[in-house]
Amino acid sequence: MMKRFLPVIVVLFFVASCGLKKDVSETAEVRIPEKFIDTVAAQSVSIPSWKEFFSDQNLIRLIDTALVRNFDLMIAMQRIEAARAGVKRAKGELLPDLNANVGAGTRKYADYTMDGVGNWDTRQSPNLVANPDRMLPDPIPDFYLGLSSSWEIDIWGKLRNRKRAALARFLATEQGKNLIQTALVADVALAYYELMLLNRKVLILEENILLQQQALEMVRVQKITGDVDQLAVDFFEAQLLNSQGIELRTRYAIREVEARICILLGQFPQPITVTPFNGVLPQLPILSSGVPSDILKRRPDILQSERELMASRADLRAARLAFFPSLNISGALGWQAFTASLLLETPGSLAFQLLGGLTQPIFNRNALKAQLMQSKAEQKQAYLNYHKTIVGAFTEVYLLTMQSDFVERAYTLKSRETELNRNAVTISRELFVTGKASFLDVITAQRNALNADLELIDVQYERLENRVRLYRSLGGGW
Repeated sequence: MMKRFLPVIVVLFFVASCGLKKDVSETAEVRIPEKFIDTVAAQSVSIPSWKEFFSDQNLIRLIDTALVRNFDLMIAMQRIEAARAGVKRAKGELLPDLNANVGAGTRKYADYTMDGVGNWDTRQSPNLVANPDRMLPDPIPDFYLGLSSSWEIDIWGKLRNRKRAALARFLATEQGKNLIQTALVADVALAYYELMLLNRKVLILEENILLQQQALEMVRVQKITGDVDQLAVDFFEAQLLNSQGIELRTRYAIREVEARICILLGQFPQPITVTPFNGVLPQLPILSSGVPSDILKRRPDILQSERELMASRADLRAARLAFFPSLNISGALGWQAFTASLLLETPGSLAFQLLGGLTQPIFNRNALKAQLMQSKAEQKQAYLNYHKTIVGAFTEVYLLTMQSDFVERAYTLKSRETELNRNAVTISRELFVTGKASFLDVITAQRNALNADLELIDVQYERLENRVRLYRSLGGGW
């Protein structure tokens, strides 16, 4: 009889498991261009560690502190621990579980039931009369001591794919931590350089305020002698007040940046020691438009999205394999008796159970289909995110490389402009003393010189910012 239905059962198992096709995005790869610009030859580039890239010891100490005490980084470490636990759980699903069981209970069967009548009849058996220790009491106690185990044998690879997904997510969280560290190193460095140049601005403002005070005193003396009127004095004094207002705002900006650095360091606001700016920029290897695009594969965000894509693919395969029949084996071994004193009586009280079977989902296929649809959508989402991350990273490096040439030319032009404006201040004052220039010429020259000095500092920060962001965008900092 069983032989007649066996082919039908086999066909049922495998027909229910067919029709699962792979999506293109499950195996598609994203090609990264070999060059940022076709006209420039690619070169081999290695990215130094952040301790080699930054030479300022004050900055290095700040970054060291941030890497230990930053809240976001510590949260990322806890995400890694949670993902590591997920890997252990997935590994455990591949192994049989083993449980120790100790139980005690009692049962009372009603007289007008099959069990009640059967037990009453059994008590009349001559065999039990001759062996009273086997006589069933009323009610019936039940004592058990033993082990039980169950095991789903991964014949199709469903559990192995879940393990791969958990491992890929664990690796993704590690790259997520590296991504946070890369951003943290860059953020601390950028804030440090901003603070450094704000301090430089304060020095320049103090120098200009001193010169403007001297010019104001000179104009007041000339007013007494009748060479100028009150209008000139008011113009010089207004310019001095404007510069003093800029200095106050700059000093407050310094406090803001110090507080921002302290947040990154996981501590309350306090003064930050900064090395005076000497014009030296952190040096990268040859960074031109010919940097090979393969270096983008070192970026933590790309590596993270790649691991998440691997996890989604494994999840999708596991969702497909859920339609296949599962093989489960369960068993138990121990002692069982209705009398506590006979519980460890061997072999009389020894009991065991062994059960194996194939389970094919039939009526719950809608739930499995919904899980498969969700896994497909998540896998496509992961693929699109991976593609988006690569395109965004490529574009970021491309723009920063272009900006590098721009800010260097801008710095050269602004440096020359600053030099000329400083000369103009000296010349205008000499001409004003001799009466060959008006006080408006002196005020204009001083204002232009101050603005040029402050703008030069902004351009210097753009140069530093470009170096740091380019370093981070190429995968440095972790």
